[in-house]
Amino acid sequence: MRIDVLAHNSRLKDINPIEKFLFTFITILFLLMSKNNVVILFIFFKLNIVTVYCAGIRVRDTVKLYLMPIVVILFSIIPILISIKNGKIYILESDIHYSVFLFSRAVAMLSAVYLFILNTTIPDTEYLFSKLKVSGTVIEIIMLTYRYIFFIMELSQKIYSAQTARNGYCSYKQKLNSLAMLMSSLLIKSFVHAKRSAASMEARGYSGQIDFRGIRKKSSLYSYIYIAVWIIILFIIEFWR
Repeated sequence: MRIDVLAHNSRLKDINPIEKFLFTFITILFLLMSKNNVVILFIFFKLNIVTVYCAGIRVRDTVKLYLMPIVVILFSIIPILISIKNGKIYILESDIHYSVFLFSRAVAMLSAVYLFILNTTIPDTEYLFSKLKVSGTVIEIIMLTYRYIFFIMELSQKIYSAQTARNGYCSYKQKLNSLAMLMSSLLIKSFVHAKRSAASMEARGYSGQIDFRGIRKKSSLYSYIYIAVWIIILFIIEFWR
């Protein structure tokens, strides 16, 4: 599953990337300031509803994207949840409440980030970075790294499938050998791919800097009205007594 493919198939991809970034930035900023669990849960469910029903991202794909980050978040919260004193393990009620709060906030922020990246294509992201006056070198590094991640993931999946078809993971010793071969193959093929990419870029007139020309999209008054209403709703929920 490639995130860039999901972004290209999204129904919200034609919205101005600056507007989507502004919405995401405001939402994350509000999550950082808010200590209201109701606001956090509201943001999480609202953004996922938009991702699934408005953008057209399948529920199965959305759930897959959440699995690995949630595991990392859970392992990060364990040291906060567990206290060790005099050789004994304690789990305080206050630590439980605080851990649940941190987990819900982190997952809500994750939903805001996914709302942006699942609905913003690579050219739109490049256009956004250029408007934010990000250095061209930094943009190049980010974009090339982003593309290489998917190349390595796709290549590793092909090698793993080939190894599995040849019973490469039938025993512990075979697993170690197959894993070592997988890592070495990825390293070698990555260098070969990088060399070929550099050669193809030079053949197309690359002179040390990539000129990013994103597609300009018109700003919509409706989008800014939606953002303003969203802010008002969040403030109402935050301070409602």
